[in-house]
Amino acid sequence: MDLPGNIGYPLFGDSSIEFVRDPHKYIQKRREQNGDIFRGRILNKPMVFVTSSSLACEMLQEKSSCFEMGYKEYIFELFDQNILFQEGCEWQESRLALDKVFSVEKVKEYLVIAKRIIGDFLSSQELPTGQPVAIYNTMKRLSTQLSMSLFLGVQPGHRREDKVSQLMTTHWRGIISVPVSMRLPGAWWKSGYSKALGAKQELVEVIEKQLESSPSVIASRVMQECPIKHQAVRNLLVFVSAVIPKALASLLTSFVIELAKPCNNKWLSAHENESQLDDVMLEVERLWPPFFGGRRLCSQASNVSDLVNSPAK
Repeated sequence: MDLPGNIGYPLFGDSSIEFVRDPHKYIQKRREQNGDIFRGRILNKPMVFVTSSSLACEMLQEKSSCFEMGYKEYIFELFDQNILFQEGCEWQESRLALDKVFSVEKVKEYLVIAKRIIGDFLSSQELPTGQPVAIYNTMKRLSTQLSMSLFLGVQPGHRREDKVSQLMTTHWRGIISVPVSMRLPGAWWKSGYSKALGAKQELVEVIEKQLESSPSVIASRVMQECPIKHQAVRNLLVFVSAVIPKALASLLTSFVIELAKPCNNKWLSAHENESQLDDVMLEVERLWPPFFGGRRLCSQASNVSDLVNSPAK
């Protein structure tokens, strides 16, 4: 049976702008018209939207063998081969290695380091009394410091801090730009994606130098558990890129905004109860996810809720 929805013609039928402006409105409108599964065209590619949690669960668990990682064609060049894109035995080996790095006991060690970094950051802030604070920018600075310290070993105030931060930003802009590497011959102009590829190479060089001089505890353990240096560096690039700081800053900002609402005053004491705080953070993440959607590429015919998806061509 044909899926509902309209994919339109290439370029002219693309609805990326409408989607980016208000994803919730885009999904809700088409869901009311077509149901839980419908077609559309995003980034000039035909896509099938699955908006039901139960159907998504069916896809990602029971029918997982029918689908592949869908973002590889967009951002692979910006990361190279790592645990995000690996499959089969290669993925299992990387997963087992990183599981050892992030075991429950070792994560407790990292939390002690993180609390120290957060304490130092808050002590250094000179917040004007009674004046509005740019919450997201503040949280982004904190998240960036946490990422550089925990995953790389570049501490606040280090001579490499500003350079690494700028490289992370340039690299991130490539992730969210059109994946086309382009520059004008004889001119200084480059596309955002082209700049991001250069930033990636510089980040790799920074990681390699840091591993040789003064790596963080996590970076040292990644190297220890991933004996192939190239693979370890590429996995660290995922952690050192701006993806994690952006996600954490978004989550913390949403947390502050939600608890500032009068209707949520009863949850202000959650910081005194770790279990309750976990519940509050999970609900904030549900309401305001740092990332949304999970693109998958259909590699073989699959039947989801009696609707048939055909392999991508």
